[in-house]
Amino acid sequence: MRSVGNVLVACGVACAVACLPATTSAASDSESASRAEAADADGGAPASHRRWVVSLGLLGGATVQRHHSTATSSCQNGGPGDPDDGIAACDFLVSPGPADLRRPSAGTDYAVSPWVGTSLEVMSPTLPRLPGRPRIFLSGDLTLTFGSTRNIAIEGEPERVRLPDTVVALQDTNSLLLNGVGSRTTSEIETLGWGAAVGVAVPFRFRGRQLWLKPSFAWTRFGVEVEGAVVAGLKDDPVPGPGNSPPWGAQLREIILTNHTRHTFHGIGPGLELALEAGRFGPIGATVFGSFNTYRILGNRRVVLTDSASFAALPPAGPPGNANGLPADDYAARWSFSTSPWLFRGAVGVRFQWLGR
Repeated sequence: MRSVGNVLVACGVACAVACLPATTSAASDSESASRAEAADADGGAPASHRRWVVSLGLLGGATVQRHHSTATSSCQNGGPGDPDDGIAACDFLVSPGPADLRRPSAGTDYAVSPWVGTSLEVMSPTLPRLPGRPRIFLSGDLTLTFGSTRNIAIEGEPERVRLPDTVVALQDTNSLLLNGVGSRTTSEIETLGWGAAVGVAVPFRFRGRQLWLKPSFAWTRFGVEVEGAVVAGLKDDPVPGPGNSPPWGAQLREIILTNHTRHTFHGIGPGLELALEAGRFGPIGATVFGSFNTYRILGNRRVVLTDSASFAALPPAGPPGNANGLPADDYAARWSFSTSPWLFRGAVGVRFQWLGR
């Protein structure tokens, strides 16, 4: 019985070994048939055309947008300064009444802001029913902008009131000669911004190289910090001279009006990218690209800031009989900032794609 069993086991092993190549061959034939059926289902396209493609991009470029600002300020009781000097100073010694504290100023600047960023993109399998087998793509980007602070509307040097370099005592000068006074409106694009795009990637070949043309519709979001400042100095006595009373002292009123805010802007518009396949390193493919986007700014494009201050009367300095001093007064300032309706962005970069094995 044992010998019969051994013979049966030996025969079974021999049959299994004999059938193994045939089984493997059948499996291979079945796999090939499945691939053929899949290829036929996609019009004969290779597996790479049926794969979702995820990529990470590193890019940089610049944005361009026109900014406009104004700055105005006034007093209620001080009266206008000397028209011959061309500087409004709310000098109460000359026809008291509402007047400009500092001369109104306005300015326009084309803000060119460099940036770097990263982009995550997902491309769908090819669309076999459309000519050229295009893909649909969706991308999102994160950018770091390195824009400088821009003094768009500036008059004078608004810092802190100080005497001219050649003057030692306050009574030896007048309001029109004080330094560190003026007005300005500044803007600065915030560092962090982001956006997204959806579009179609159309492949084509040129001189033996594989390229992609990618029209898209994009959205962007960025913030701008706006700050306004007005610094003015008023003193109560004229410069001593022939016919003037002895300088018993002088009073100085330093007026500093400031405000700042942050405003978020959103833009939408078309974009176009041209990408060139640079090579493949195992499952990773690399493309270099250049792109250009035009965005239409949505919603309110204007920012308005205001500030005000009230001062009590300053009594005359010196002995009784001195006719100087500064009356009570109210001061106000208003700054505005606005952007053009269009923002332009150019970029170049490299994108690394996961193509699979």
